[in-house]
Amino acid sequence: MNEEPLSWEHIEGNTYAAVFEAPKNKDYKEIRVLMACSGNSIDLITIMRNNETTTNRQKRQFQSEKTKNLEKKRLKALSKRKW
Repeated sequence: MNEEPLSWEHIEGNTYAAVFEAPKNKDYKEIRVLMACSGNSIDLITIMRNNETTTNRQKRQFQSEKTKNLEKKRLKALSKRKW
């Protein structure tokens, strides 16, 4: 892509997003490029329509190990409860 993005966003932590115009053959107007940066490298790139939100899987990808372990324990405890 040799064109300037329409806008840049800092989402959270090391996650950034750039909004570009969609190709003419698509039925939506804009695409969003999500980038996760670590140091001087880009770890993950996701391209989606601009009106879509990030999935839980994408959010968990960038969590620290401590946060991931706490979430696993919380989900395990919830699954053992009898309603």
